[in-house]
Amino acid sequence: MITNGQPETQTASLIAINAPNCILSTNVDGVDWVVNPLTFSLVIATVTPNTQMTLDIGTATPPPFTAATLGIAPMALATGKLTVTLAITVEINGQVDQSLQWQVVPTFGPVPAALWGGGAPTLSSPSLIAGALTGVTLVPVSAPPDQTMPVTFSLLASDDLNQMPVATAWSSAAPPSSDDFATVYAGTAASVIGNTINAAATSATRLTVLEELALAGFATLSSVDLLAFATAAPTAFAAEPQLRLLGETA
Repeated sequence: MITNGQPETQTASLIAINAPNCILSTNVDGVDWVVNPLTFSLVIATVTPNTQMTLDIGTATPPPFTAATLGIAPMALATGKLTVTLAITVEINGQVDQSLQWQVVPTFGPVPAALWGGGAPTLSSPSLIAGALTGVTLVPVSAPPDQTMPVTFSLLASDDLNQMPVATAWSSAAPPSSDDFATVYAGTAASVIGNTINAAATSATRLTVLEELALAGFATLSSVDLLAFATAAPTAFAAEPQLRLLGETA
C-alpha cells in the first residue's frame, strides 16, 4: 500500500518506493501520484539485502537470477543460512490484481561483509559481498492493440500546412553494381569496431537505447553468453561493410 508516495507496512522504514521522472502531480482528489504512463516505472529499494523474491502480480514468476548468499556475521549465522524474501503484490481496491503485465528488473549491489557475511570477519576477509539483491524495478508492459486501423493513403500524401497533395514520384537513381568499401577500409573493419565500440558517444547512445527499450516494456539481457556466437565472431567482425539498397539482392 502506498500513501503519499510511501509504503504503509510495518517495515516502511526499510523500504523505499519511487517513480523517477514520471510523477506529474501528487495528492490530487485522493490520488497519491498522477504519473506519465509513457515513462512510468516503480523503483523499489530495500535497506536490508534480500536472498529471494516472490511476485503476486501480472508477471507470474520473477526472471531467473542468482543473488549472493548471506549470513549474519555478528550473530555467527553462517553464509547461506539467512533467507530474506522481497515479496511484491499489486492490489487494486484491496484485491490482488494480475491483469497488468510488468517487466521485472532485479537490482543488485554490494553489502558489508562484516554484517552480512558468515562468521566473524578477519583482516583477510573481503570488505563487501557483491551481488546482493537490494531491490527491483517494475515497468508496466503495454498490451499490443487488438488491431491496427487502416490509414487512408490520401491522408499520408497530404500537406497539412498548405492543404495540398504531396507530389510523389519514383526515384530514377540506379542501384550501384559495386562499392569501394573494400578499397577504402581494406583490413580495417575489425580495428574500426575495436576503436569505436567503447567510445563515449557510442556508450551514451547504447545506454539511451537500452533505457528506451526498458521504458517501452522490452526486457534486455544483463549479460551475454559469448560462447553462443564465438565461432562466428571472427567472420562477422572481420567482414567488410557492403553497400546495399532496400530490395537489392546482389
